[in-house]
Amino acid sequence: MVAFTKKYEQWEKLSWVRNGQRFFASDVGLANFDLFPRGLVPYSGKLERKLGPAALWQALTQCLYGYLRFTEQLELKSVNQVGHRIALGELSVPVSRDMRSRAFLLVRDEAHHATASDDVACQIEHLTGLPPLDFGEPQFLRNLREIAQRCPHAWGPNLEATFATISETLISGSLAQLPRDTTVLPLVRDYAEAHKVDEGRHQTYFTEFFGEWWPQLPERERRAIGPHLPDLCLAFLRPDYRFHQQVLETAGVGPLESLDWVLEAFPENELGEDSRRPLQATLKLFERTGVFTDAATSDAFAARGLRD
Repeated sequence: MVAFTKKYEQWEKLSWVRNGQRFFASDVGLANFDLFPRGLVPYSGKLERKLGPAALWQALTQCLYGYLRFTEQLELKSVNQVGHRIALGELSVPVSRDMRSRAFLLVRDEAHHATASDDVACQIEHLTGLPPLDFGEPQFLRNLREIAQRCPHAWGPNLEATFATISETLISGSLAQLPRDTTVLPLVRDYAEAHKVDEGRHQTYFTEFFGEWWPQLPERERRAIGPHLPDLCLAFLRPDYRFHQQVLETAGVGPLESLDWVLEAFPENELGEDSRRPLQATLKLFERTGVFTDAATSDAFAARGLRD
């Protein structure tokens, strides 16, 4: 136990769940702040011009709820499912004892992030009186299931491990922008900053994990899974059209018009530079681990505009 504590004392000391910090809404007044960055909602200006500040406020509030719900689903249904397998030694190929031990800390962190997300959502609902929409299953889980259905059933856990690596090594635009945007309520910024700090350690962990795990997979399986990797990246990066349409309709935009607005804001089959930029660390990881030595995999990334 002493050796374990010494080995992981920095993770223990710095982890959000260990420092016990909980954030509360201050008395600064909701009227002085947005609840979600307008820069992450491309239709925000159009919505305010056409339907007014109240409609925009409602949409931004629902976008925050959606972001918090996305975090809960990602941590509990994706990352922690993989974290459990790593910690318990249930992967199809073994990883080091050190990697397994740190996975227990990872799982604990991610469960806390989901708990903190729910806490913030509850506070916002109490402050605003606006309940969150029933968003249903997020798009990334639907996409992940569809990709898994195109592969042999036995490969499912390895696809999930790869997706978790992508989601944890990629720094999302929302996680990067939320803490810096001073127009956003301090409660939301403080929550996002604490989350981001933890995710920096998780990025390092999954970078090491993938470097150890991927080369051990049978070559046949790596060559078969490789061409699906760009779709796994897009499953995380692409906006959830159904979610945004739901947000707009609730704010007062008609069903057909809301679809037009969403497609205008997020053109189909077109991933903007702001969306591709966070992927660079993941692509460098794939480069270092030899993922692109397979021509079919390299071509698949190029075909989807994720790599030259």
